[in-house]
Amino acid sequence: MESKILSNILFGKLRPWLPLFDNKDKIKERLLKIQSKTPSTYSDIVSNINILLGAQKNVKSTSKTIEPLIYTISAPTPFDIESTFYQKLIENEALRYFNEAINNPLISNLELDTSYQIGTKTLKSIAILTRQVCEELKERNLSLEAEEQEITHFVLILLRNSLITLYFSIQEYFKANLTPVYKTVEEFFLYEIEDSSFVLKLTKTGSPNNSIAKTTFNAFSFDFKGNIDNLTSLVKVLCLHHNFLNELETPQDKFISLLSETDIFNKEYKIQFGCNTNLAAYILEKLKMFCPKLTFANIDRSGYFFSNNGTMISQSLLSNSKSKNAISKKSKEAIDSIFKENHM
Repeated sequence: MESKILSNILFGKLRPWLPLFDNKDKIKERLLKIQSKTPSTYSDIVSNINILLGAQKNVKSTSKTIEPLIYTISAPTPFDIESTFYQKLIENEALRYFNEAINNPLISNLELDTSYQIGTKTLKSIAILTRQVCEELKERNLSLEAEEQEITHFVLILLRNSLITLYFSIQEYFKANLTPVYKTVEEFFLYEIEDSSFVLKLTKTGSPNNSIAKTTFNAFSFDFKGNIDNLTSLVKVLCLHHNFLNELETPQDKFISLLSETDIFNKEYKIQFGCNTNLAAYILEKLKMFCPKLTFANIDRSGYFFSNNGTMISQSLLSNSKSKNAISKKSKEAIDSIFKENHM
């Protein structure tokens, strides 16, 4: 998936070094039209873009709210009508592209589909276009830093910065199921642009609003496939002998109910462990044999799980607890024995 508009700014009819309008009154008219239309829904964004490009298209109205980009990079300041046009066009298209990416209807299973649909088709295309913008800047002997009051330089800097915020915002939304995940702009430049000599300051301005149901686009469950009586007996023994749950916060039946729910979206659960996170991680991995979707990524995404000190459980916390603070062989054998005795 690629943005035809952002690509056209570098390769097509929207190139800033081509004459875009026969007179500036057209730009003024279009900019004035969108100033009174602050986008709040996806159709608002599309309408703004069509107005700016003079496209005669009827936009299907939708009440689907939009999510803002998660990251920002300081943008160059427009200095005339044409630079303002490009700023508004890139701003609206980046917002539209981000919301299209995070609501990709081809992602029905995050673990199976994210790598290709987001990693290969979306992020890779953004990275390639970013590299091409950087190459254009160098070929024209234009500074990689502050823009001058010249339209080509302004647009290329703005486009490059917007592509990077797009990349990191989309990556943040799906990072639990992506490899690699770049932690800094320097890493991104080194591996995707093959040049880490230039540094941009990336600022995180929000967090992904990605509940399980929203990011899978369907009702979601942990897909329990075992015997409910065996699960009930197992949880009872784990709590009795290993303090698995903090039962003042999480009665045993709540944990069992969550695993056996057919749709956990918009439910009220707080699963707080009573044991250390490394032991909880081992037990959860054992339970995954009977709950195929009880992955560390989905546990993180649900927002329902908490450590014994009340910290919300993240994928990285579980993974680190498992790898850096593994439970003893004796403890593993004890847990394995309980699972076996309860036919799980």
